[in-house]
Amino acid sequence: MRRGILITLLAAGAAFGFALGFGRMYAWHHYGHGPGFRGGPRAIEERAADACVRAAERVFSQRQAAATKP
Repeated sequence: MRRGILITLLAAGAAFGFALGFGRMYAWHHYGHGPGFRGGPRAIEERAADACVRAAERVFSQRQAAATKP
């Protein structure tokens, strides 16, 4: 009896896990890389480039400020 219940629970968990995984893959493909994100890989590249440019500008301005101090 216990074995049958265990097998049933494991089978239900596996089916639920596969359904959840396939649902997430569908959302990733259909709606653009996960819930809450729109724009695809191009938007990721643009966000990364913007972050790099902001960091470089911050470092450049700090170096200029340090160079102008007596």
